[in-house]
Amino acid sequence: MLLPLLVLAAQAVHVALAPSLAPSPSIRARAASARSALRLALPPEEETGPVLVVGSINIDLYAKLREDRLSFGGSPPVDVMPVKGMTLPAASFVEKLDEAGLGGAAAASDPISLVQSIDGPTGTAYILQFEDNDNAIVLVGGANQDWPGLASLLGGNEGSGLRAAIGRSSAVMLQREVPDHVNVAVAQCAAALGKDVFMDVGGTDSPLDPALLPYLGVVAPNESELTFITGVETKGPDGKPELQRVRAAVAALKDSCRAAGNPSVEVLVTFGGEGSLHFGAGWDGAGEAAADGALPLECRMGSFVLGTADGRPVDTTGAGDCFRGSYVAARYADGKGVAESLRWAAAAASLACEVEGAMVSMPDRASICERLEGPMVGAPPASPGAPAPQAEMPAGLQPASAWGIGEVSPDASLVQRVEGKSRKTWRFSDLSRERVQVAVSSVGRPVHADIQLWLGPDWTPYTLRAYSEDGKRRPVQTLVGTRCKAAMVEVRNLGESEFPFAAAANYAKDPMASLPIELPASTPGERVDGGALRSFALDPAAGQAAEREGELNSLCVAFDTPDAGATVRVVNHAPVEFPCYIHVRERRV
Repeated sequence: MLLPLLVLAAQAVHVALAPSLAPSPSIRARAASARSALRLALPPEEETGPVLVVGSINIDLYAKLREDRLSFGGSPPVDVMPVKGMTLPAASFVEKLDEAGLGGAAAASDPISLVQSIDGPTGTAYILQFEDNDNAIVLVGGANQDWPGLASLLGGNEGSGLRAAIGRSSAVMLQREVPDHVNVAVAQCAAALGKDVFMDVGGTDSPLDPALLPYLGVVAPNESELTFITGVETKGPDGKPELQRVRAAVAALKDSCRAAGNPSVEVLVTFGGEGSLHFGAGWDGAGEAAADGALPLECRMGSFVLGTADGRPVDTTGAGDCFRGSYVAARYADGKGVAESLRWAAAAASLACEVEGAMVSMPDRASICERLEGPMVGAPPASPGAPAPQAEMPAGLQPASAWGIGEVSPDASLVQRVEGKSRKTWRFSDLSRERVQVAVSSVGRPVHADIQLWLGPDWTPYTLRAYSEDGKRRPVQTLVGTRCKAAMVEVRNLGESEFPFAAAANYAKDPMASLPIELPASTPGERVDGGALRSFALDPAAGQAAEREGELNSLCVAFDTPDAGATVRVVNHAPVEFPCYIHVRERRV
């Protein structure tokens, strides 16, 4: 069954849109973002407990920025770089921009009216999208602040629905776009009933309400929000987070919770495209660091390579909501461990970055499972002297041979995801190299590809069409000669959109690079006339086979033969006057 979700938000929503903003407005709900991630992240066949999300509903209004400046109510444009990457209430937004000439005392006296000059009484999120597709978000609370008082929530009739929802939940997720007393009431009730309380601290730059500290199970800020709630700077002089500073801020947060009678709080810090870092309940900053720089009870997780054409995000709006909602789904409703939950959340958030908008970008479970097979890069800030993080190859793409995608690109930097009906390219300009190696693999789905080599200066194309029923058991591995010319390799996915695959291209190295010389020297060639077919039965003990044809632009293909009794069939589709010579050799692994 689907995960039953209980989402509580403000009682009234008033919608007023500003027609002057571009592009057209979209509806976003932070609670609904997390809700979608939670609902879609869980397997329909499993019985899971409900997760309660106490959230807000906002209208999203996008203002696409030019030169990082924005005009308020017809005033001269103001530099808004100081708020990039932040989500702030109107008063803090105005305060941070005041030094940039926003309006001085007049602006500070009525910050909401000033922000509403770019609209409405409803909960509204003004999203300033920078040219690199990162964003800053300024909030006008509106109806999201319209809740009953603390006493009513804890004991009155108005809070009866809330209390019943908490009782039916397995965990509670809070965020700070509702009044503090709402979170306090929910946390107190949840703790009394033995429910886990997960705190997303986004939505404001104020410290955590001290009344919350005794009840929190997990606190989940990004590195900027960690500074907001602790007062400890997490970034170095270069503006980038530093691990020792992050640890100091986490230690301060844990000290505050410990002083409030909560010694076992967990902290989950996110670093955008650099990944996340989880600090366990018993973390104290002591112990010997591991090879990646992590101390005991620290769990590090990188981020997944995006499938966009340029590898950059389309829109990061809602990605943090998606990450935290997916983590909660995996951890509390699906019963996964910390590391597995972080990985699941990273996969979900990476998909959210590939779609413009927030609610529409929340991925479904099938998409997340597929992304889990993709490569990961980056990592949170490392300890001094820790080795640089290596990209992680997809588990399903690890080759059985030394000729596979892991050899073409050991650090996964050249691995690209190729969606159905799309293409990816690799350029080569070293005129001293004469062979390029290409590998195409999948996670067990069919591979149907055109591999094209374009040679300069006239960019004459050469094409290999390849099909494999199972790109994991029988990946496509080929070598083509470039004749020491400038070259481009293009891989097209001829399959349907539901059959993506991974591909990589690089200058060839041994043992693949030596095949064009070794094969003719070690095996007799067999002539195949145009229009003819030849079959080569393989030894049942052979683990791999390779074939070579042509001279100036010789083509070498290597493939795994995991099943006994395999046969290689070669068809020359050229006219009869264009014969080719085939060399086939088996290799045991």
